[in-house]
Formats: sequence, C-alpha cells, structure tokens
Amino acid sequence: MKKVTLYQLLFMALPLTLSACRQRSNNTNQQKPDTITDSVGRPLATNDQWIFKNIADQKVYFKNNKSFTTNLYDLEYIGQLSAGTKAPFLILAGRQCKECDANISIYVWSPDDGPMKGEAEQVRYSYPGGMTDIVNGSTVFESRMFYGKCLPGNADQVIWLQKDLIEGSGYKYSKITLSVVNGQVQEEIKVIDVSTFENDLPKCKELPGVTTTEEP
Repeated sequence: MKKVTLYQLLFMALPLTLSACRQRSNNTNQQKPDTITDSVGRPLATNDQWIFKNIADQKVYFKNNKSFTTNLYDLEYIGQLSAGTKAPFLILAGRQCKECDANISIYVWSPDDGPMKGEAEQVRYSYPGGMTDIVNGSTVFESRMFYGKCLPGNADQVIWLQKDLIEGSGYKYSKITLSVVNGQVQEEIKVIDVSTFENDLPKCKELPGVTTTEEP
C-alpha cells in the first residue's frame, strides 16, 4: 500500500481551506438588505412589510402580496403610520362618492380594522391647502399637513396646522395631531399659534396643498 505523508495531506487540504476562506469573505462582504422596523424599532417580518406598490381603481397593492380595498374614488396613497404587530394605518386621499361635489379628504385606516365605514360614519380630515367661500371667493380656511416621524421620539404622526375663519371672531388657529396608541389612532386638537410651529417639524414630509371651494 502506498503511504501518504503528512506533508502530502497538508498539500491536498490547502485548496479546500483557501476555498472556504474565500467563501466566508464573500459572505461577509455581501450587504444585508434594509430592515423595516415598527414604531419602537423592532424588525418586522418580511410578509408584514407593507411597502406601497401601486393603486388600481379603489384598491391599494403592496409588495408583500397584500392589498386593501377601500371605498374611495380618486384614490391616492400618501403614507402610513406604524402600528407595531398590527397592519399599519394607511394615510389615503380620496372621496367616498363618485362624480360628486365632495372635496378630496384625508383618511387614516388600518386594513386590520376591516372595511372602511360608510360616508356618514367614516372620519375624514381636510386635504391641505386653501378653501374659498363658494359665493364671494374669499379664503375661509387654510391648512398644512405633515406626516412621518415629526416630533421627538420614533412614533409616526400626522399633523395639521390650520387657520379657520370664524364669522364675527376672525381666524382661529389650531393644530391636530394623529398618533397610534395601543393599536388605535389617537387624535389631539390644540388651539395654538401655528405661524412658527412649522420650524419645529424638520423631519416631517409635507403634503403639497391645493385650493378648493366650500362643499355645497
């Protein structure tokens, strides 16, 4: 029987060792994909990443192969509020009637809460911009809308800064804030001077406003 020396064993093992090292090096150099986290920084499972894909009619599609059917016409996807292990609250724009005089509004709804409610029950918020009197064309309402991680902390929020003309009293200034608390949207309304508040929202995204008239 032919003997194999220790030197020969080491020589034969060397290519395998070098190959393994190169493989480990390649694995180390590969970049890890971005991880989406919830409002407190916990990674979400891949099938729970509600990344917007597209809209078709009244339906919103996401890259996790999920979709949500709304009851909105002229539907637009704006963004979302993280809700932990629950499906996020979607920030949507649209109107709940077809070919009607209703203005486009903002709706905030989670697919985990089931179908959206009917027009009489569903909460809606003003689309940012100015609103004019239907008779004389004067400005009766103005608002700006911000969304994202607006204030200190990691929680997502939607914030409106509003100026509302009150007959006989002049303009009333207010701030509306939507946050997710224990899986539900919590609304806070404060009467404040909003003229300089926007300077405190550097991390927010602002939804550009439009000019509309009062609904009949």
